[in-house]
Order: sequence, then structure tokens, then C-alpha cells
Amino acid sequence: MLQIWSLRYVWIVDLAGAFLAMTWDFAVCRSGAAMPLNRVLVIANIAAAVVSVAFDTRWQRWTRDGWVVFAGASVFTTIL
Repeated sequence: MLQIWSLRYVWIVDLAGAFLAMTWDFAVCRSGAAMPLNRVLVIANIAAAVVSVAFDTRWQRWTRDGWVVFAGASVFTTIL
């Protein structure tokens, strides 16, 4: 259930974030002013993907490459 929810609504959150960022940039009359919001959205997207993939492991057997990619995304999210 969490897998379906987390990926189904990610694009809606991204769209709302994009409109918020554009509004923020226009309000302060400076391009790139909303970049801190971008960082939050990137981390949230990766976290949603990692959670979705983690719950998916119960139904599928992963290859070694899959685990390497999953570990890399997890570390990237943690460091970012």
C-alpha cells in the first residue's frame, strides 16, 4: 500500500513544488531564489523511490546490481 501511495502522488508534489518555486522567484525578482526548495524536493523524491523499492523487495528477488543501486541511492539521500 505504501509503495502505491508514495509513487502515485510524487508527481503532484513535484508540480506543486515547481509552481511554488516559480512564484517564489517572481516574488523576490531573482532567478534561483527558490533553490533550497529544490534540494528538499530532490531528497523527498529519492526517499520515496527508496521506500518504494524497499517494500518491493518482498515480492521480487534482486540481482547484485539492484542492491548496489539501492545502496547508492540510500547513501546519496543520506548525504544530501
